[in-house]
This record gives sequence, C-alpha cells and structure tokens, in this order.
Amino acid sequence: MQISEEEFNSTKTDRIAEQTYLKTVKAFPSIKNSDFDGYNLSLSEIKAENVQIVRAPQQDLQPYLGDIRFTLYGKISKTELFSEYVEVEEGSPVNFLPIPDNDPTIHTDEPTISENDPPIPTPRVNSGCFDGCFTSLGYLFALIPLIGLLFFFTSIGWLPTIIILIIALLVWLINRFPSFGNTIGSSLGCVPRIFSGIFSVGFFLLIGWALLSMIMKGCGNGSSNSTFQPPTPVVEETENLQKEKIIKTKNDEFSDNRGNSDVPEAIYDTLNSGKNDPIFDTLIINNRVWKDYHGDIHRMDIVLSKRDIRISRNNRNQNYMTNGFGGLYQDLSIFNDALLERLYISLDSLRLTKTMDEKTFAEAIVSMVQDIPYKLILETDCEQGAQQSRFVMEYLSHCSEPCCLGNTKFGVQSPPEFLGNLYGDCDTRTLCLYTILKHFDYDVGIINSNQLAHSMLAINLPYEGVFKLYNNKRYYLWETTNVGFVPGYVSPDYNNMNLWEMTLTSK
Repeated sequence: MQISEEEFNSTKTDRIAEQTYLKTVKAFPSIKNSDFDGYNLSLSEIKAENVQIVRAPQQDLQPYLGDIRFTLYGKISKTELFSEYVEVEEGSPVNFLPIPDNDPTIHTDEPTISENDPPIPTPRVNSGCFDGCFTSLGYLFALIPLIGLLFFFTSIGWLPTIIILIIALLVWLINRFPSFGNTIGSSLGCVPRIFSGIFSVGFFLLIGWALLSMIMKGCGNGSSNSTFQPPTPVVEETENLQKEKIIKTKNDEFSDNRGNSDVPEAIYDTLNSGKNDPIFDTLIINNRVWKDYHGDIHRMDIVLSKRDIRISRNNRNQNYMTNGFGGLYQDLSIFNDALLERLYISLDSLRLTKTMDEKTFAEAIVSMVQDIPYKLILETDCEQGAQQSRFVMEYLSHCSEPCCLGNTKFGVQSPPEFLGNLYGDCDTRTLCLYTILKHFDYDVGIINSNQLAHSMLAINLPYEGVFKLYNNKRYYLWETTNVGFVPGYVSPDYNNMNLWEMTLTSK
C-alpha cells in the first residue's frame, strides 16, 4: 500500500494499519506450489498490534519510504474448501490418490503458533446474573418432577415401579440407539413409536397426578379445623385363635393390671379346652338384650378382641390432650373406629333384619347404651374421688356392686374399653355413641357443660324438645346415662342452653 510521508511519520500508525483497505487480506501458505496461489480470507474486527516502522535507504526521486510491519488479528467468519470437479466416464475406474501430509489444503483444528507470535488473548464472557440465576432456576424446576416421581413410586409399591422403569428403559434404548429401534420397528412396524408417545404422555400425567395429590393432601392437613388423625392400628396376625366367652363378671385384671380392686375382671370358659394349642388372643363377647322406646326387644352380641382393647387403652394413655376435650374426643373416636368393625357388622345386620329407618336405627343404638348400668370413671382413685366430691361419695354409698373405675387417664374410657368391661359414665357413653353414629353417617355431636359437670349426645334429626342451635342447625339433646330418655327430653336442671357448649360435631 502507499501512504504519504506525513502519514508514515505520524504516531497513529496503529490506526493506519486498521484502515478499511486491510480488511481483504491475501494469505500464502508456508509451502507454495504451482497449483495453489493462496487463500482469500474475509476478516472482521481487524486489529493491528506490535507495529514497527522500518525505514528504507533514501534515494532521490524514490517515493518508497520503508515498511510498516505489524501483527494483524481478525475473525474469520467462515471457510470453504473447494475441489476441482472431474468428469468420469461411466464404468471407468476411479483412482484416489493419498493426500500428502504437507498438502496446503489440509486444515487442522488448532493453528500452528511459533515462539515469536504474540499470545492470543482469550475473551472473557460475563453474562452477569442472567446466566447464573436462570441456571439455578433450571436446576430447581428439574427437581420438582423428580420429587413427584419419588412420592408416586413410593405410593404404588415396588412391583409397579419396576415395571414402569423397565418400560422407560426400553423407550430410552429405542431413542438412544437407532439400530436397536430399527430392529424392533422392522418387526413391529410403527408400534414402538406409538408406544413411546403414549408412554411419554402418560409419564408426565402420572407426575402431575402425584404432585396434585401431595398438594391436596397438604391443603387438607393444613385446615385450621382439622386435628391429627392417628394411624389405624395394625393388629398382629395370630395363629390358632380360640374364642373365650365371658360367663360372669367380677373384680379382675382385664382393664387394668395395677391391682386396683375396683377394676373389673372377666372369668372365662375356654372353648375347645381339650386342645393344647396356644391361645394368642381372646374374644370378649357381651350378650346384650334390651328394649327400645317402642317396646321392641333387641338381642345382639358385642364382640371385641382383648388385644384391640389393650391397643385402645395404650393409645388413650399416650394422648396428651393438647387441643382440649374436643381434640381428645376426636382423636379417640378416629383411632378406635377401626377397632369396632365387628360391632358395626352386628348393628348393620340388626338394621337390615328389622328394616329400620334412620330414626329407629339411631334410637336402637342409643337405647342399647342406655341399658348398660351407669358406673363412674375417675382420673383419681375411687376413694380419693369420694373425699373430693360429694356426688361421688353419695353415689358410691348406694352401690350394691362395684360401680367405679379409678385411676383412668382423663376420666374417660375409649369405646372398645367401655364395650368390653361395660363401665361408663356420661362422657364415656357420649364418646362411644358419637363414634358409632358418626360411622353410620349421622350428624351428631358431643355437648358438655362445665358448670353442670355433665356430658350429653346431640343429634340433628327432626325431633321435638330441647335443642342447641349450632351452625344454623338444631341439635337435640339426648341423655345417655339411663333408660327411657328420648331425644329432646332432659331434666329441667339442664334446660338452660347457655350453660352448654358444643364440644365436637361429626359434620
């Protein structure tokens, strides 16, 4: 190129080297032959560095001043390699010659750098928070389906999980190895692709279902009106189960094992006593015969497992009543519902046999409990309770047989305990009836009065008499401690509804 002497002597030779006429550069290889005259390169972002001015010896009338030498950097947008087209006659053999190692048309991925060449700077890319933040969010969203899969596989069991994983592996093999997929596809046609699509859609639907189940379950447990639901007790499987039948009742160990003389004990007549097989459990059978409000006589056996009664007692003793008596009643009702399965079957059979309607069936259940004699349940010892309460002292003084169960936590028995030893006062009875009627989908409640120290059942059915208005519904009070009390009829001392509080309702 030609420049003026003024430009040659200027200190801006770096800028001169980057003029637009340097953007088209012709490069020559280190080895040149007659068939190759160089590369035509189109460079962008040209930059000249290490500029040196080498002056030439001055001669008169010669415009040549010297050389400007510099190292030129630029970016090659693309490269293309062209070869000559050779027409080959059809049927004639084609000979391919090996390409020599020093052929200038061979490109290598890494350029040859000499010791004198300056180092090539590595550009630093700084994308700021966009790169790091979005990468972290990507990892976070990737964990969501994995968590859903974990919960889903945990819920369906190990066998379906293995089947799904095997199917997923086959789909992955078909997509990962085309030859494997082609082999299967040639024999099955388009079945693999159809199956892969169906499985992919179903796979994501299952993930969504698992996540939705978790969310719905979490929302249900987070309700302010709900309480902790104890797990259904698992009763050990037994062998050679033999029935033992109660033939009479007097002081014994079956409810408590602390030597309290007030605790009832069952004496049993063991069936098949001639066998030496071990007895792993005992069925407590209480035969009940009672009249309802219409004079109809009902007969039914209340059958309970002695192991279930122990499980129920242990659960009650481990309760800490963190949510008051309402929470205690609800915990005991939920836990013991599964332990009353035999009773529910017997009651349902009674209803079907006598074709009872909704009101008649409820009256038969409540009158069955009313027929059981009233007995005190105290948290303290019975003698100590008599010293602390005039009512307890007068009641015990008129008892002709044991009528008090002391040292019972919370002063209440669970439904299996009550139906096993037939010891129950007001709240033990209402808790038992609440659990039974709730199981049969009645709208019932437990209503208590601290001032009157009493508990009654409340039911939402079309009766007449005394009721408690709660949630815009009429709950009629139902006395359970003696026979003959119908819904809505209570003692005049209990008519003031301001003294009563609805402790628990089923709906």
